[in-house]
Amino acid sequence: MGKWIEVSEAEIVVKPGANKIVEFTITLPDNVSVGEENGCIMIQEKKTEGGNASGVNLSFRTGARVVVTVPGEQKRELRLVDFTAGISNSGGVSNKLQVENVGNVSIDAEVGLVVESIFGVSLSNINNQFPILRGEVSTFNLEASKPFWGGLYRVYNTVTYDPSPQASVGVNTASEDVVLVSDAKLIFFWPELGALVLEGLAIGLIAALIVYFYRQYQLSKQVKSDWQDYEVKSGDTLNSLAERYRVNWKLIARVNKVKPPYSLSTGSKLKLPRLMR
Repeated sequence: MGKWIEVSEAEIVVKPGANKIVEFTITLPDNVSVGEENGCIMIQEKKTEGGNASGVNLSFRTGARVVVTVPGEQKRELRLVDFTAGISNSGGVSNKLQVENVGNVSIDAEVGLVVESIFGVSLSNINNQFPILRGEVSTFNLEASKPFWGGLYRVYNTVTYDPSPQASVGVNTASEDVVLVSDAKLIFFWPELGALVLEGLAIGLIAALIVYFYRQYQLSKQVKSDWQDYEVKSGDTLNSLAERYRVNWKLIARVNKVKPPYSLSTGSKLKLPRLMR
């Protein structure tokens, strides 16, 4: 755009702490296309004669962005160019996304990084807003922390923007946003040490419960098929019955739900195993 802008003065000097209004003219070429054209006006510090006695000369330059929107039909469109995701050096999610502005104006886009479990539970959803200039391919490097529990996760990007011609950089309308979603990549993360310990304890507890309930089931089957009714006689105790039927007295108590102090009433009914001959 340097050929488009003509400043009113060949050299402009502004003293420190002072302000000065500088007039300039923008002339559009005859063959300019519809949409947004970007340029800038650069300002550089003027050096005094003699320079710095130390031999080090620093030059400072700053710029003011100039945006010219040529009237006509505005096209606001983005497309995803490339997407990669992996494990960073810190063990978290390392993500790189490239987005191309294929429209004719700059667009404010909300770029998101989503990390979710294979069950659809979102672990991390990072969203940041960036301007993507006309004709540019913008690269975004995003990171997310390592999942504490570990496991298999889906990682993907979203890009959200307002497609309305009335929108502009910094201005959105009430139009429905366009949401671009990248392909997802499956990444396995090892759990943190604390999570590994907790998961090990949980697995051990589940295994113990499975064994316990399986034994209870087996015992119930055995009682139903092999144990018979017995009427308690005078002088019977759990210990005497256990010796006679060659079974642990605690098992007799558990099967028959005999509670402490484990006394037996004459005439009451018990389930006992068949006598071994």
